[in-house]
Amino acid sequence: MSRILVVGAGWAGLSAALALSEAGRRVTLVEAAALAGGRARSLRGQPLRDNGQHLLIGAYRETLGLLERLGIRRDTAFHDGPLDLLLRPAPSHPVIRVRGGHLPGRLHLLQGLIGAQGLDWRLKRALLGAGRLLSSPPAAHLCAHDWLLAQGQPMTLIERLWGPLCLAALNLPVACASARIFHRTLREAFASAASARLLIPRQPLGALLPTPAIRRLEWLGADIRLGTRVAALCVHQDRITGVRLRDGDSLEADQVILATAPAAAVHLLEPLPATRVIAESLRALGRAPIATAYLRYDPQPHLDPPMQALLDGTGAWLFDRRVAGEPGVVAAVVSGPGPLEALDRDTLARSIAGDVGRHFPCWGTPLEIQIIRERAATFLATPANDARRPDNTTAVAGLWLAGDYTATGLPATLEGAVRSGLECSTQIMRRMN
Repeated sequence: MSRILVVGAGWAGLSAALALSEAGRRVTLVEAAALAGGRARSLRGQPLRDNGQHLLIGAYRETLGLLERLGIRRDTAFHDGPLDLLLRPAPSHPVIRVRGGHLPGRLHLLQGLIGAQGLDWRLKRALLGAGRLLSSPPAAHLCAHDWLLAQGQPMTLIERLWGPLCLAALNLPVACASARIFHRTLREAFASAASARLLIPRQPLGALLPTPAIRRLEWLGADIRLGTRVAALCVHQDRITGVRLRDGDSLEADQVILATAPAAAVHLLEPLPATRVIAESLRALGRAPIATAYLRYDPQPHLDPPMQALLDGTGAWLFDRRVAGEPGVVAAVVSGPGPLEALDRDTLARSIAGDVGRHFPCWGTPLEIQIIRERAATFLATPANDARRPDNTTAVAGLWLAGDYTATGLPATLEGAVRSGLECSTQIMRRMN
């Protein structure tokens, strides 16, 4: 029987390994880190937290389906609420609130836009034209800002609604983010009231997928090797034959799925003439950071809804960690590249705490702030980079790519990673059959 090797135990690699193992294939899963999960993982320590606050939506059909197959109950694993976006401009401006309706299909969005708070009728009228945004995709070269302007969206809405949503979803400002990726994101997220539901994890991410996935793989007979780093790919006559590990050992395989982060993939692909072009494309994708500050207050604050955006200052999205069993803690997520990258932890913590304090002065000064930075959280989702994203296949027979950076049409999200892993496994089984 053919041996399939999956390199990388992030959400893409775990998805691929599970699909192949459940289909009866012999799978070896190799991961350099001591824990599975990749860039969406739980950190050791108390309290147990993730390497950043995450949000899922109802449109994450493959991710939610995978979790269901692993026995994860949606009603207990997530705070599952309807679309409810509360955005706070500077304290002197009215709060904007958009809630989803209950009508079928995209009519739920129309219903919610009509009832939006904090917008005058001129802005509401422009917002009602958002239905056009969800129709035909924009030209590949357009940035989201120019596309929104061409669709008749005024600057006020771009600055106070579409821009913050784009930054949160694509991890890139609207002025340079790909219009096509943003359009695809909006189209899937707002397809129905069910798709637009907001799911805040009640549990650490490790308990949602990595831990139960590893347990399931072991039960299926997969060979799991955590803390094992791949040093090189082994190729003979443009066909993959396995990998060489850093300790000098080798693993033979007929099919190898490279499911690492882009930078690690570049390191393995660049030495091979057949994959050097892909390596150059992956290097050009760049990286964009995400920082999360966990702020602890006493008395305990309460956010309703539990997710809100601060549009001034650091532009943080706030999450009430009460829903995750941490009352008194608020997670503030700061997305994208910019001047905040250069700040040290203490300065960044003071900046975020200052922004929160301006909007919620009654909370007082946080008793504790923990800063977690993921400097390469996503690729730069520009129009040019969207065109560079590779397929799952490569020029080396039997060598595959899986990850949120591949050509899924989605931004670098958990759902993009899972879809890439599942698509990769589907193509492999089709070839092997």
